[in-house]
Amino acid sequence: MGVPVAAGVVVAVLVANWLCRSRPPSSARPPRIDVVSRPVPRIRPGTVIGDRAPEGWTHLVVKSKPRIGDDQLAEVPSTMAHVASLLFTVVLARVQQVDADGPRFQLAEVAVGVGATVDGQDVVLSSATQKALGADFGFVDRAVLSGSEAQQERGRCVARSPTMALLDAPTFLLHDGEHHAVVVRYAVLVDGATGRLDTLVWALRQPRDRHAVPLGPAEWLAPNMVEDCILHVDADRFILGIPLTKKAVAMSRLPKGTRTVEPPEGLQRLAATVPPFTVEGARRLERQLRGLLSRYGDAGARY
Repeated sequence: MGVPVAAGVVVAVLVANWLCRSRPPSSARPPRIDVVSRPVPRIRPGTVIGDRAPEGWTHLVVKSKPRIGDDQLAEVPSTMAHVASLLFTVVLARVQQVDADGPRFQLAEVAVGVGATVDGQDVVLSSATQKALGADFGFVDRAVLSGSEAQQERGRCVARSPTMALLDAPTFLLHDGEHHAVVVRYAVLVDGATGRLDTLVWALRQPRDRHAVPLGPAEWLAPNMVEDCILHVDADRFILGIPLTKKAVAMSRLPKGTRTVEPPEGLQRLAATVPPFTVEGARRLERQLRGLLSRYGDAGARY
C-alpha cells in the first residue's frame, strides 16, 4: 500500500493492535462501528513476504515494489534510483471464522510493514531490527528506512467494522501531468458469509469542506497483489540531481486492479468523506461499496 518516503511515496501506518481486531457483535445490536482515526498495527519484523500471505495471515492485500520508470532513469542520479527501489511496502489481512451471532467470517486484523530484499528474500524490517535481520544498511539506507517508518505513522485506519477496514495513506500521485499531495484510501472488505476478501483503492486530493476531491475512479485489486509501482520524477524539483522536496517523486498511478470501478455520484461523495466519519456514514459506505462490487459482477472465482 505505498512506497518508501525517499521516493516521496509510502502507504500507511503504525497501529494499536486492538484497533483492527474484531469483536463478535451482540445479537441485540448492529455490528460495532469504530470511527476514531487510529494508527494501524505493524507486521512483525522478520516476516518473509513472498507472493502469498505468510504464516499467521490469510490474505496478502498488496505488496508494492517501487522503482523509477525506465524512461526517466537518466534524469536522476544512481543514488536516487537506488533508494527509490530499496524498500517495499505491504498490507496483510487475517480473516477468521467466529462462533457468534453476526457475520460468520470477520476481519480479525489488518497490518502494514516495510522491508527490503535480504539474502534473496523480501523481509519486513524496522530500524531497530534491520541489522540483526541481515540487512546491515549503511547511513543512507538507514535514513531511507527511518523516513519510511515515520511516513507510515501518518497513515490511519479511519473506520472499522467487523467486516471492513478503511485505511488512509498520504502520498504523492501524478495526475494531469503534475504531482499532487493525495490520500490513497483502501477499503478492505470481507464477505461475512464466505470469508472472501475484496479491496478497493482510490485517491483523494486536498479536502474542501467535509469532502476531499476524488482523482479518478477506484481500482478493484486482485488477490495476492504484487504491484510494480512505477515512480514519476519531476525534473524541475531537482537541483544538481538532488530532490528539493518529497513532491519531486510521485506514484505514476494507483495500483492497477483487475477492474476499474466507477462509483455513482452519491457513493463517490460519501467515499471522499474527510475523517472523522459518523457511525451511520461508515455503515452506509460499507453497504454501498458492497453494492458497487455486486453491480460490477461476482468476484467469487477470484478468491
